[in-house]
Amino acid sequence: MPSLSSVSLVVLLFCAALFGQSATPSAAPQTFHIRGTIEDTGGSAIFGVRVAFQNEQLSKVVLTNDAGVYDADLPLGDYTMTAQGVNFRPYRRPLFRVTSPISLDFDLTLRHYGSCDILVFNGSGKVSPQEWATAQQDSCLQEDFLPVPFGDVPLQLSIRYGSRTATVNAYSYTAENTNPGKTPVFVAYNLFTLHADRVLYDSKAHTVEASGNVVVVNEPGTIQRANSLTFKIDNGKVTIVPQVLTFHVSGTISYSEGGEVAGAKVAFHSVQFDRTTIANPAGVYEADLPLGEYTMSAMGRMVRTYQKMHFSATSPTTLTVNGRAYPMQMSCDIVAGLEERKAFCGGEDFFPVSSGGEKPFQLDIQYGERETANQGYVYGVGHGRTPVFVEYNLFALHADRVVYDTKNQTIKASGNVVVLDESGRDKARADSMTFGIASGQASPLP
Repeated sequence: MPSLSSVSLVVLLFCAALFGQSATPSAAPQTFHIRGTIEDTGGSAIFGVRVAFQNEQLSKVVLTNDAGVYDADLPLGDYTMTAQGVNFRPYRRPLFRVTSPISLDFDLTLRHYGSCDILVFNGSGKVSPQEWATAQQDSCLQEDFLPVPFGDVPLQLSIRYGSRTATVNAYSYTAENTNPGKTPVFVAYNLFTLHADRVLYDSKAHTVEASGNVVVVNEPGTIQRANSLTFKIDNGKVTIVPQVLTFHVSGTISYSEGGEVAGAKVAFHSVQFDRTTIANPAGVYEADLPLGEYTMSAMGRMVRTYQKMHFSATSPTTLTVNGRAYPMQMSCDIVAGLEERKAFCGGEDFFPVSSGGEKPFQLDIQYGERETANQGYVYGVGHGRTPVFVEYNLFALHADRVVYDTKNQTIKASGNVVVLDESGRDKARADSMTFGIASGQASPLP
């Protein structure tokens, strides 16, 4: 007969097992929601497309409704996706990973298959990579699956395209012209989706450059549209590469007495960027530069070097910056000493003027003769009758006589005054005008 202690032990073990079962019920796995719309190249919804999601533990198949919409709830994990519709080229999205209960949108465009296409279709909805590879070899599916390292997960970059050209480390893809329209290049990687008219993939740097009607889905509930974007693929994620904004600058390098300086060497310099270009036979130059603050110089044969000490571009715009080159005067250019040369045959003065930023703009005055005044200088045309030329940031004028007040930072111009706009054309003409210089601007004064 069992002892009382033995019976008590059995009862305690039984109760512990009973309470343990009731206290720890199996928790339901976390899921994510995925949906999308499937259309043909004409934008019409496709009914009855068989959309399959599969991994090592699960295979789930859903069908699109009358509006071409599918949706499914799946446990978190790694999946591949296929879409198969009667008389349409199939679609396969390579492995993607979902680690949180989010809602994804994967929209698709399917094209009617042609004489060279082979449908990859079976009743289970499971299409093996081998079947897909065979179909690609034997048909015109025009699809690349490119490996992009990400730990132990075999993620692939999928690109559907119309035509492709290859270089050493890059592939260039263009859209497929179909009847009735054009099927864009379609790119998928993990949870990232993109379509565009043109795509360039650098297989060494793992960058994707997309241009022409770019549409991107990179975050749940977010669609981004642009004319061009560049992306970096790294560690299973796709991030936008900030693009360097540029501005376009062009102009003409002319002699002070008229005519163009053919072949002038025009140089731009900033803290982070230098660029040199050559003016054409008409004295015209042009260049594209990153936004920033620049100095500019122009050198030609038998002319003094033209210098624009400081100008700035803060937005992607087009600027016209013309240059005026004074001829060398051998009789005075060989005189020793800068101040002696200026007194004998004119020259060029630079005055720093606060721009309100970290770096001051400079007022540039080119002249034939100069006299010292109480609070500044008086400039005249000199013997060559070349007008006094004044520049400050994007402001410019020329006149027979200019008085610059260095204390009050005012310019009084008289005699055939011509104010130039940013393109170098005449903006205003007068017998006399006065300007105040401040914060990067030259403003008319009463």
